[in-house]
Amino acid sequence: MQQMNALASAALHGEVYPISKPEYSREVTEASTTHPVLLHLSSSTHGNAESRLLSELFRQAARKYPEVKFCEIPGNMCIENYPDKNCPTILVYREGDLRKNLIGLGEMRGAATRLPGFERWLVEQGVLLAGDMRLRRKQEEGEEEEHRESRAATGIRGASNTACVGDDEDSDWD
Repeated sequence: MQQMNALASAALHGEVYPISKPEYSREVTEASTTHPVLLHLSSSTHGNAESRLLSELFRQAARKYPEVKFCEIPGNMCIENYPDKNCPTILVYREGDLRKNLIGLGEMRGAATRLPGFERWLVEQGVLLAGDMRLRRKQEEGEEEEHRESRAATGIRGASNTACVGDDEDSDWD
């Protein structure tokens, strides 16, 4: 109950804030002195699937974790000549300092990243607490979903037929 009350009092955001370069210092660096801030340097083109995926993950996480501030800016509008191939980039700020810089989603599952994997990464970065009650229920559901996805990816073609491998006995059709 105490955790729920603490979370409710810290709930300031709940959405992804588009920012511009002049707002960066105030909206990201200064804001991170009171709560964690994540910044998505997004692709300037719409063809980058990982960047689109991260935008959606940011929206989902922002609604679920309103005590964390999620911001987004096109990479080349934030850093002059920032290469689109480096997008998505996630910058994690806490206590006024840059704590993590992640280029691409390789530390998670790349283009197969889902909210539970993103949440685990947020815990690793210290943005979310491992004991957060919102994680337990969703992690169980996420692990179940990841298990279903991996089984579906295997499918019929990927399944091995171990009964036939190395079977030296005569055929059952004799």
